Amino acid sequence: MSVGPVVVSLFLIAGGAAVTRVLARRLSSDPRVSLILLTSFGLRVAVAIALYSISALRLPILPHLHMEDGFWRITRDAQAYHWLSIAIAESMRWGTEYPLFRYFGDPDFPILVAAVYRLIGAHPLYIPLLNALCWTGVLALVYALADRLNGPRGAIAATAVVAFWPSSFIWSGQLMKDSVILLLVLGLLTQFVVTFDRGWGSPRTVLGWLGFLPLAFLMTRMRFYLVPLGLAAAAVVVAGRMLWPMRKSDLGEMIDPRADPAKRLFDQARGYHLDE
Repeated sequence: MSVGPVVVSLFLIAGGAAVTRVLARRLSSDPRVSLILLTSFGLRVAVAIALYSISALRLPILPHLHMEDGFWRITRDAQAYHWLSIAIAESMRWGTEYPLFRYFGDPDFPILVAAVYRLIGAHPLYIPLLNALCWTGVLALVYALADRLNGPRGAIAATAVVAFWPSSFIWSGQLMKDSVILLLVLGLLTQFVVTFDRGWGSPRTVLGWLGFLPLAFLMTRMRFYLVPLGLAAAAVVVAGRMLWPMRKSDLGEMIDPRADPAKRLFDQARGYHLDE
């Protein structure tokens, strides 16, 4: 690596660590939250650097899986996206037509990577390092949602499971696509929770949904099935949050054949707030 990529990589690592630390402190004063987020970020950075170095330097570690430019055959999509994104970045620079997208399907993710390359330059290590920071965002949303649903202990457990899920360090560690999609899906769920917290009439709620619409479009483009699945997941979360705070007597009244269950459910949802 020349001096330029080293400096940019160090900046991405230092900036990502600082953002991770700030997010962890804002989420909770519990030191375990900071430990989970910072350890996850550090491990992802270490794995990204190790995989790139082993392949780029042709070290005798699983040599049959090495590819050119520091990529690996187990994540060969990363190399394809890398070179396609470089071509798109050049098109952005000179104002020429984008290359054809035959094998790659929708161009949204390569264009996102190309925008990154246009801003900070192109190198195989940049996207894995940014991916580590994106996973920090994923963990922050996981903790925030789990804390609302099951309290701090449940939030820490859920965050730890997601933070150290093995495949996210290898297959998902070389591409930023999975972490970006998870951010969009969790953002949709968070928007539903915030909507129930503030109410549909809040100007901030309306602005939140207007801001999320372009992200939902991007989510559909990257994975066409994610919006229906995200809406179904949101419906489950919303239904669970409406039913969870009910007392046993309330549930008994709902299943009482003499009661009106639809009216009872509506009354519970109308009077419920997440802060309670």
